[in-house]
Amino acid sequence: MPAWGWRIPFLISLLLLALGVYVRARVSETPVFFNKHAQGARRSSCRLWKRMRRSPRNFLVVVGARLAENALGYLYPVLA
Repeated sequence: MPAWGWRIPFLISLLLLALGVYVRARVSETPVFFNKHAQGARRSSCRLWKRMRRSPRNFLVVVGARLAENALGYLYPVLA
């Protein structure tokens, strides 16, 4: 078992991957998606820049908070 048993979860994951691809290929999109797509509705590709221009201070506070959280999260295991 130690020689080959660790491969079993990876083989099962390949089967699940194949099943997921098969199901995704067979499922059609919803009528709402087709209607929006037919109307040519697009999401704005520059939403991030719009938010930054509208309220740069709030944007930088949020980005800084996330960076600080991640930095502390990675710093603790390194130094502990």
